[in-house]
Parts: sequence; C-alpha cells; structure tokens
Amino acid sequence: MIDINKLNASLSFQIHGFNISFFLTRLDHHGIYTMVEVGHLKFPKSIEELPSLVILRNLNILLAINDAFWRLYRLSKELELINARYTKTSDFITDFIEGSKDKNRICSIRLGE
Repeated sequence: MIDINKLNASLSFQIHGFNISFFLTRLDHHGIYTMVEVGHLKFPKSIEELPSLVILRNLNILLAINDAFWRLYRLSKELELINARYTKTSDFITDFIEGSKDKNRICSIRLGE
C-alpha cells in the first residue's frame, strides 16, 4: 500500500481477542517495512466493563494515533525514492500464514497476554 500509493506511511492494526494494537508502517529501506507500535488498547469483555474503555489514558492513546495518522498518511514528496525501494513480495511468505483461525493461539506480537 505504501509503495503502490506513494505514501510516507500507513496506519495498520492487529486485533487479537479483546486487544488491538496500532502500528505506523513505513518503507524505510529497499524492500524493508518497519512497523512501530503507536498504541495498544484493551476492549471490555462485557457491558459492565464498558466504562473502563473511556478513561483518560485510552483517550490520550486514541488522540496520539489520530495525530500520527493525519501527520504521516500523505503522499510522499520523494516518489522516486519510494519507487526505488519497492520489492515484489516473495511467494514463500504465504508459508507463514496459518490456514485456520484459532482464538486460543498465542499472539506472537504480545507475549504473556
């Protein structure tokens, strides 16, 4: 997406159970995408826990994610550099993707959760 749309960065996210992590993804080097976590939220598991979502800490995290998105999600001024860094995705990457879903599988991004 970054290289095809010639962006400085993109915002991506991963949802695992009741956790959501937000990442800022950039194409920094030839064929190497870097992902920096810009926020992590834990969603309530029931209606009784819903007030715990709207706390100052979570609102600050969402504001930081919003700020990162609007500052960095724009066309790059270095279009030639983005084009030069693009590399076609290798076919072997599909070997790492699980063919089935399992909510009990351990999340490889956050150990211990």
